[in-house]
Amino acid sequence: MSDLEDCLLDRLPDEVLEFILCNVSPYLDLQNCALVCKRWRELVRTVRRRIKYNFHQAIVDFNIRWTEIPEVHHYVLTIAKRHSHSACCYDNSMYIFGGCTSTSSTYNDLWKLDLTRRHWVRPLTMGTYPTPKACASMVCYKGKLILYGGWSFPSPYPLHQEAYTLFNELHEYCIETNRWTAINTVTSPPSVAGHSATIHGSKMVVFGGMRKNSPSNFERSNRVWVYDFEENDWYHQPTSEVKPKPRFGHTQIKLSETHLLIIGGGRQFPVVFDDVWLLDMSNENPKGEWVWSQIEVIGKYLPNKAWCNSSVKVGQYVVTFAENIHATALPIPKKNFKLGSSIWVPPREDEVPIEGPAPKRNPVARDRDVNVNGRRGVFQRRNASSSSEESDVENPALGQPRPNISNLNPRPGVSAIAQNAGRPAAQLNRLRNRERQLEILRRQEEKFKNKGQIAKQPVETPKSRNTMAMYVLDISEVLSHKRATWLPPKVSAEPHHAPESTVLYSLVLGMSELIMFGGVEKDDQELNNYENTACSHLRIISAPKDII
Repeated sequence: MSDLEDCLLDRLPDEVLEFILCNVSPYLDLQNCALVCKRWRELVRTVRRRIKYNFHQAIVDFNIRWTEIPEVHHYVLTIAKRHSHSACCYDNSMYIFGGCTSTSSTYNDLWKLDLTRRHWVRPLTMGTYPTPKACASMVCYKGKLILYGGWSFPSPYPLHQEAYTLFNELHEYCIETNRWTAINTVTSPPSVAGHSATIHGSKMVVFGGMRKNSPSNFERSNRVWVYDFEENDWYHQPTSEVKPKPRFGHTQIKLSETHLLIIGGGRQFPVVFDDVWLLDMSNENPKGEWVWSQIEVIGKYLPNKAWCNSSVKVGQYVVTFAENIHATALPIPKKNFKLGSSIWVPPREDEVPIEGPAPKRNPVARDRDVNVNGRRGVFQRRNASSSSEESDVENPALGQPRPNISNLNPRPGVSAIAQNAGRPAAQLNRLRNRERQLEILRRQEEKFKNKGQIAKQPVETPKSRNTMAMYVLDISEVLSHKRATWLPPKVSAEPHHAPESTVLYSLVLGMSELIMFGGVEKDDQELNNYENTACSHLRIISAPKDII
């Protein structure tokens, strides 16, 4: 009995219990541990402070740990691959809405990630569901998710639709009642996508984005719109004459109830911004204007492609992940390359949408989603002039087009067809099929002859991985000295476990960890075989675990 009593947790010293609790999930499990007794409650408080300090120190030291959550089996309901979706963290869950596939079709589904079990859940919501869209903003306000704006591309066969569709819809999702509600207001801002939003008191402040002021006019915006939750209405907030340039895809960081920060963004590809702006909303201006101030940026270790990378605030730092441009990489061949051949890139300001059918796109063969809330197949159309015999004889494994009989070398079969033009159609079809079979056999014979020559070619050495790197912006002196600094990395190279370069992902702050989901995986070193592929990878960025 004495041996059993010695094994009780209550008899363990505080240091041992703290180490055990540090390895418990910081979400619901750690909350339940705080309910055991007063001693455990104090230990949980100490553990939370310790975990938070270790995480902040790992960010400053660039000593982070990547953990990729493996995908579940195919028979388990899970979230589909997507990019440019909306993400928000509330309590012990992360919520994902909408997004875009590799073929530019959009979703309007809502998913919840249980951060304690790392398990995806699809809430069966009620109410007025939002339109399928991507590039919308989603923030949390008093237990509700506020979704605004967004973009969608019409279906492959639209009827009198424009090339791009922007929205100014405002929806709220009540987490407690599991219901969507469309919010109707007297005043509405122009339709927008690629904007940013933060909550300040009882107001939601929205900045920038790509707006659509008329059916034939797209423009980037630098205006500030405010939605008042108490008044249930929008209004345009005037600002000072000195202001940021119009942009989309930027990052908006809340510093206080009266200050916010705008970082980066883009105007039109490949024009991107790396500036930082501070907005003072204290209304000390005599005209009632909010005042913009440009922040001095110090340091050269800033991220690349700032318009398609998410950022979050961790203490006095802003953290983002982008391509590791400071690492040694192989030379990239010069080519007229535009990111977004199969993903959405906002149009130029002088681009006018064409009335009628949307422009043709080259969809990825393995992803033909043209609908929402699940996978949808697309039937392949057969040429009406092709006979059943022609489709059966064709060998798709060869990857060659159907041979043209008139261009082949004269053979007995062809001459027989020419000499016996008056024979029945069935006999002529048999002769044509025989000629095609001979042509297929000839190609296969050439393929086997060339196989030995291909095997003798030297094997190319594998190219280096194009990994992601962490970039940290110190904003501790923004309010006092109007200055921000990009910290130089303290490690010589990115760890080998860093993932491949990804853009258009979502990044949210959890309990002393960052959660990255989705995006578009790409490899700039293989531009000739470039392919945009949406993914559903779930990655956790945290501090290294303590080792005894």
